[in-house]
Amino acid sequence: DNHKPEGDTATRKGNLDFWMDIDDTIPSCSICFEQYEPTDHCYLNLDICRHQYHVDCILGWYEQSDEPFQCPCCRRDTTTLTKENILNMVKLMRREKEGMERVASGIVGDDGGRTGEDL
Repeated sequence: DNHKPEGDTATRKGNLDFWMDIDDTIPSCSICFEQYEPTDHCYLNLDICRHQYHVDCILGWYEQSDEPFQCPCCRRDTTTLTKENILNMVKLMRREKEGMERVASGIVGDDGGRTGEDL
């Protein structure tokens, strides 16, 4: 079952075999077993097995591993899951989240310019 999210619901970059988003059907991180909270910022989903992790948990796990990485749960090999790709994806997600928060708060318009309230 190759169930990849599409559109605005997930952050994908190129042909990576993982994406950043939360799958509401998975209640907790497969490493720390803590439930996901709305305030958690980043989740990493693996295409090959659908296991989902907090980004900090997967980065901590991979500090102890050699690349190319495997899924911590099922040990399936990944081809593009590298520390560099994970960190790049986290940066991209944070920039997107900050941009959405600025637009929602009215500080920056959709076109990136300042709104009338702030002039």
